[in-house]
Amino acid sequence: MELNEAVSLWLAYRRWKRQKRRENRMYLVHPILHDRMTHSMFETLYPKLRQHEKKVFNYFRMSVKSFDDLLLLIGEDLLPRANYVPREDVVSPEQKLVITLSMRLNITIKQCHGFGRDVGACWKSKDSTIFKNSTFFKKLTEKSLNIPGPKPVSEIRTTRLPHVIVGDEAFSLSEHIMRPYCGKNLTKEKRIFNYRLSRARRYIECCFGILVNKWRIFHKPLNEHIEFAENIIKACCVLHNYVRLRDGYRYEDTLFETALDGLSTTTIRPGVRSRYTRDIFADYFMKEGRLSWQEKMI
Repeated sequence: MELNEAVSLWLAYRRWKRQKRRENRMYLVHPILHDRMTHSMFETLYPKLRQHEKKVFNYFRMSVKSFDDLLLLIGEDLLPRANYVPREDVVSPEQKLVITLSMRLNITIKQCHGFGRDVGACWKSKDSTIFKNSTFFKKLTEKSLNIPGPKPVSEIRTTRLPHVIVGDEAFSLSEHIMRPYCGKNLTKEKRIFNYRLSRARRYIECCFGILVNKWRIFHKPLNEHIEFAENIIKACCVLHNYVRLRDGYRYEDTLFETALDGLSTTTIRPGVRSRYTRDIFADYFMKEGRLSWQEKMI
């Protein structure tokens, strides 16, 4: 038997088997699949869900108005491509957004709007190393970030101090980065400063716990390719800022906070100007910026 004849016979047999299988079917299209565009969860539940603002927020982590505005912003990007063959059962942009928010991206960070995100660093790297290799740090050192200018910390003091980022011992002290005083035999003033700095850092650490608890996709490892996982995290950051600006602060998002593990102490010699800034902050925390109960915490 020639090769061409064998191939023709095999193709004819496959065609016969396929036709036989069709003849034995009870339905050409099962009723469940046939009615999915009119009886699906989106068609039945979603219209009723929109009538209850609180339930909408529980499902999508945003209000109805924020959802509609977000759909207006990205709706064109969710439409089928130009070369896509039109079909009656094509998924609408609104349904795609509902699926994305409810199934994939169920992050909000407490009361802060991020203006720099670097995603995808190796998990073995320390925070300080990741920070120094980030675009944010590069812009910070080049002074190209939109950071407000120096201001007095109180009406009494005329000395203008820069806006600073709080860090732990792993970070180097600089004009816009504050770290604790090193050593054990510290003065009361320095210990108070370290406590106030760590108290501010605790809010930052709580952000990651809030992030995990608000957007449920982070309750388990991301079983995705690295590039796609990075896009998910970036999308969460964008959604956080969007929801936070549109819907404001919600107390429920601060519950079940999760802290981060501490880092080992390192010794880095700070500059004279940054040391002076830190000393001014320390003096402020002992005088007009003093808390009545801060001595009990050191």
